[in-house]
Amino acid sequence: MAEGDQAEHLRKLFIGGLSPKTDDDSLRSYFSKYGVITDCIVMKDNQTKRSRGFGFVTFEDSSAVDKIQNERPHNLDDKSVDTKRVVPKSEQTSLDRSTVNKIFVGGLKDPITEQDMQTFFSQFGSVDKVETFMDKETNKRKGFAFVTFTDFDAVDKCYLYATSQPYRKVNIQGIKVEVKKARSPNDLKNNQGGSGGYNRYWGSVT
Repeated sequence: MAEGDQAEHLRKLFIGGLSPKTDDDSLRSYFSKYGVITDCIVMKDNQTKRSRGFGFVTFEDSSAVDKIQNERPHNLDDKSVDTKRVVPKSEQTSLDRSTVNKIFVGGLKDPITEQDMQTFFSQFGSVDKVETFMDKETNKRKGFAFVTFTDFDAVDKCYLYATSQPYRKVNIQGIKVEVKKARSPNDLKNNQGGSGGYNRYWGSVT
């Protein structure tokens, strides 16, 4: 797929924990084996001009990002570095930037089954479990679920895919459902803005 067909954030990686001696050239040299790089930068302090310990690498194609994440951990200039997919600024909140291995799926309706969710979300990574919940009064399934992956990168990949879809919803069995990173009830108490429905779902579980 051509560069113009893919949003930049899908082709971009955050690289953290860099050695002080890592510069733009060594960063590019290491990651160029995974694909064609269109931009590469080590962030520096404006005054001291020293490395701030992190940088960004943008590729021509998002498949390079997948390769890098599949081959973690990475060692650059004798130091283990952290690689993470980049959430676009327009989507960033403390929840969106978090590192978790579970997602919240809202707006579920029949005929979506647990197996349907297992199959759909497996395209982003290995699924550990799918959790659905029953309403004790009606004995019917509630309209949400939690999907746990074995790796946080699958959550990031899934979340970024969802943000690129109309209304930030994904299509499972012809039904548009909402996808968010899942956090604990305690975390959500400090993140009330824009997550009222999400909080209500948590309240019905706990």
